[in-house]
Amino acid sequence: MIVTTKPIKYTALQTNTPIESFVSNSQTTAFTYVHGAYNNTAQYLTTISNLDKFIKEVKGLKFIRSLPSLTDVTQVNKCKRVMIDYLNITRHNKVNHSVLDSLNTNINIENIQLNWSLKVAFHETILSFCDDSSLSETRILSFGTKLLYWLKQVENQIKTQEQHAKRVLFYGVAKEHELIFLKLLWKVGFHVLVLNPLHLTDETLRLVKRHCSYMALDTFLKDIPEYPKQEVFNEQENANSVALKLELQSNHSVQAPVKSYEQLALFAESVVMIRVKNEKGDTVGSGSGVVIQKDGYIITNLHVVNKGVYYEILFENDPNVYLTNRLVKYHTDYDLALLKVDLTCKAIRLSSVNLVRGQKIVSIGSPLGLFNTISEGIVSGFRQFDGLDMIQISAPISAGSSGGALLNMYGELVGITTAGFDDGQNLNLTVPSKYIKMIAGNIL
Repeated sequence: MIVTTKPIKYTALQTNTPIESFVSNSQTTAFTYVHGAYNNTAQYLTTISNLDKFIKEVKGLKFIRSLPSLTDVTQVNKCKRVMIDYLNITRHNKVNHSVLDSLNTNINIENIQLNWSLKVAFHETILSFCDDSSLSETRILSFGTKLLYWLKQVENQIKTQEQHAKRVLFYGVAKEHELIFLKLLWKVGFHVLVLNPLHLTDETLRLVKRHCSYMALDTFLKDIPEYPKQEVFNEQENANSVALKLELQSNHSVQAPVKSYEQLALFAESVVMIRVKNEKGDTVGSGSGVVIQKDGYIITNLHVVNKGVYYEILFENDPNVYLTNRLVKYHTDYDLALLKVDLTCKAIRLSSVNLVRGQKIVSIGSPLGLFNTISEGIVSGFRQFDGLDMIQISAPISAGSSGGALLNMYGELVGITTAGFDDGQNLNLTVPSKYIKMIAGNIL
């Protein structure tokens, strides 16, 4: 097949004044990472506030601290099917772009040239990501699904035809997959600016240089200030306030304010994917796990790891695979096991507050190999099986979710997702945090 459509070519802007260029009425594009802040923090925040007003005026994209979480399971499954089609189409011919003509990306763009440009840019992004020959197809599938999900979230902005370049502002520490996605947007005509007031480590700086141009400002801050005039989602706050009232009525104690779904999604960095290996090095199973102590202690289900000789541990947005054979302890009745990796990690704190029926919860796990999918639900009830207390939840659980995190709306670990009923919809069980405390003991 001969494809005559050519991808759109955009002029890359080289500038020493990236913030000023970002707000200019220019058709040229750039992808610039500005790290550090001015000597005066107030001046820095004023600049960001002005950029926020500009983004609203031009109807650009704004991401604060992270890209959208994969919370829509239906959309995730659609994106996964697209990625499976892509892998099949390109399996034997990765060089010839014409094979992409039959690919339906699920991104509805009527402009033929823009639609083709997106396909080519996506293909080039996947090929670049696959430069590491050690990556498994499961990892590539998960990464591509995430890119397609993010693209679907910004579909309207992609297909908008503007006389000037479309704008994207990212405020915070963009992780590797997020940088790759922002680079993909740049390839289809977006002017991208990343603002990070923190100092970059040598490793992060090498990562930034690999994907975009960068510039350092005068000073660096120790923490990222709150984004000025951040939007408030009243509907979500109202929903969260119900859960807060329920817990206060049940426990007569005051906790920190409830978190938004966007804030809860950040805890995904403490939820890992576990690949179970036999003595031959074959993968014999997989599941999820949760970091519960910063020195690398990971809680998971025993049924996830019991057939393994050693384990591969994968962290979100970390290209490294960490090996361990350290099964510290386990409990067959609780279906819990504790692994240890030699790594300093961010841990999720265990909850000390009792759950109540009807309370909102969030689960994080890797169903069907889709790394750290986030689902919402409620506590449906409390059950007993063979004398053990279990939490019944409505949040979906599929193969690979076992060992994942169940969080309350404060970002605390209230349980480990463990099982679902095959004959029922959204009937899923979780091991309560009280059993995690029993098995972890003085590790916590």
